Amino acid sequence: MAASIKAKASNHLEIARFNLLSSASKVYKEERLRGFNPTAYESLEQYVVMVLMKGTMIQRAGLIDSLDQSCDLSVPELKQLQRAPATELLKTYITQTCNVFATDFKGDLSYALNMMYDNYGGITLLEWARFFNDVCQGKYKTDFQSVNTRGINVDFLNDWIQKYCNHRESLMTSLRNAIPDQAPDVTTGITVEQIQRITAEHAKRRSDLQMRRKDWEASMFYTEMVETSDVRKNKDGVMVNYHYEIPMTRDKPEAAYKRLYALIEVFYFCGEEGTKEKIEELLARWELERVIDHSDVKPKDFYRSQAASLHYKLIEVIKPDISIRILIAALTKLSGYYPSLGDFQERVTGLKFEGENPEAKSEDYINRFFVLLSQRFKDDYFKAMDDPEAFPLSPDEYYSLCCIRFSVDVAESQHPFSLLIA
Repeated sequence: MAASIKAKASNHLEIARFNLLSSASKVYKEERLRGFNPTAYESLEQYVVMVLMKGTMIQRAGLIDSLDQSCDLSVPELKQLQRAPATELLKTYITQTCNVFATDFKGDLSYALNMMYDNYGGITLLEWARFFNDVCQGKYKTDFQSVNTRGINVDFLNDWIQKYCNHRESLMTSLRNAIPDQAPDVTTGITVEQIQRITAEHAKRRSDLQMRRKDWEASMFYTEMVETSDVRKNKDGVMVNYHYEIPMTRDKPEAAYKRLYALIEVFYFCGEEGTKEKIEELLARWELERVIDHSDVKPKDFYRSQAASLHYKLIEVIKPDISIRILIAALTKLSGYYPSLGDFQERVTGLKFEGENPEAKSEDYINRFFVLLSQRFKDDYFKAMDDPEAFPLSPDEYYSLCCIRFSVDVAESQHPFSLLIA
């Protein structure tokens, strides 16, 4: 995807987007961004915008450190937000910056916010985040601008933003110089409104899938009334033991087996036959372990405990951060087997290479194919889940399933479940 964007780029904004997509794996591996799940967003641009608008100062710093300035023009401009949310975002950035310097904003903050929106609304959200991150590091401050004594004020902000804008011109020039000769027929940009609309549509579909999953989970439980008691004073001040019943939700006896069966069927056998035989094999192994080491435990209780424990361990394997590492490891392995870009692309995508440099080093393109595959997996999610026979996976789970299948089927790597259930 990133390579095709650059090849078709007709303006500096498309080059910035190419640079952003090329940095995807670095962003997704950033420890400070663990609070934002990348598989919950339809695109990297959407992910970045949400971090900028909803993230903490530390999370924004993690994002900025993962992206160089050549990516900054790839996200929407401040003016694409309505005035109220835009000035509220700037207020958050300014307040946090003041906190870093242990000072207050001196002057009319409302005036400053509206001035920045009106005069500098063409600066992107990512640029604003980077600007304030730089301010916190004292990048634009002169020796005569004492924040400690004068606080942060409109004059300081105006001066600092002007210095940033002077540098911004050289950045846009370098991006324009990177535009290839070939131009596309049509170029489009993504707006905040489009992001919000797409997010709402997909949230509705995700909600429907979540209800299907909740219905399946609910079938694993039963409710019974359980007697309990507590001691408290009555109206006469005498301590009395009160007895009453409360509803308690418990797992059905077969719940542990059903959860484990579904997980192995979907992620290990991918819907093919073999799950029943694998469960029977596990039961035989657990019985042997019980007889040798836990003969005092009832068989069914021991089996349920083992099934629940194994289910928990397998769930840990399919978390998004693990899946990202699995996919990158698979691509890295393939780049070793197929060092030329042409062979590498054909193996990864199944398509013949039609570019100009098939002998380029494939290891230099791992990040780009990581972005391509990740986006493809996300795009396929709802199509796969629209099948009424499909097990209702969450976006995270489906992304993990795709990463595992690519690793096993294409890179011929060992299944990550193998050491736990083989």
